[in-house]
Amino acid sequence: LELSRPSKSHFLAAKSLYQISARNSQAFERLQSSCIGSDENPRGLSSLVSSLAWCVRSKDPPFPIGHSRIMLGTEVLKLLYLVASGGNVKIEGGSDKTGLTMTVLGQLLSEIFFLPHYTKAAYQFKLNAVNLLMHMPKSYSFYLAQNGVIEELIRIL
Repeated sequence: LELSRPSKSHFLAAKSLYQISARNSQAFERLQSSCIGSDENPRGLSSLVSSLAWCVRSKDPPFPIGHSRIMLGTEVLKLLYLVASGGNVKIEGGSDKTGLTMTVLGQLLSEIFFLPHYTKAAYQFKLNAVNLLMHMPKSYSFYLAQNGVIEELIRIL
């Protein structure tokens, strides 16, 4: 993703995947399996976190000017929330790759809370990150407290 810019088609694919998975149990099970299944290399989770990283960390243009990045990031956060809220998530004690991906996701969530939110879309993006945060491992709370994220959460709400 760093070498290419996701287009509106990426946003539409993420939105469609979310809508289909939220309404169809078989689609949801396939999504969840691709993200947290028994596979030692959960490519679905890694792809979603990589997409979110591009949305948050790209400086061309700086956040929140890149509206298409906000739209894509919002859909990715909704997909991650859908997977996490499914109840079968066993993140801690997973493979090393899953652990690394979850660490990156935790860092991204904290970075999101420090981004400006003076547009409605950027504020909604942050609210979706708050929703996802409610399903993250308890160990995230220590990281959030140590990095000043609690104060940013209060400012958002």
